[in-house]
Amino acid sequence: MSNRGRVNCSSFLVHDYLVDWTWGAAYFESKLIDYDVASNWMNWHTQAYQIWYTNPVNQANKYKAQEFIRKWVPELRHLDDMNILIPWESEIENYPKPVEIFSKWTRAINTIKKLEL
Repeated sequence: MSNRGRVNCSSFLVHDYLVDWTWGAAYFESKLIDYDVASNWMNWHTQAYQIWYTNPVNQANKYKAQEFIRKWVPELRHLDDMNILIPWESEIENYPKPVEIFSKWTRAINTIKKLEL
């Protein structure tokens, strides 16, 4: 997982799902093949206490994640570049909706919708 992916994952878990950052750090410790104790724990601590929240919708748009999503989530391949970033807005059979659409995502979602027009 890239560093950007790790930052986005930790931000989402810590700030949206309110998971204790130490749980996330411990989980990554058990899964990462390039694990480094200092980098992992410091990154999780920094994300929890010192870095601004990273919005997953904004990050996907900013870093142009559309082709990555198409490759790894085949159910979304047919969506255009904007709708693939907010798939819950499309009617996709048997595709799960998010548990919650967090209010912090609203600005990024609205920006994507404006680009669609």
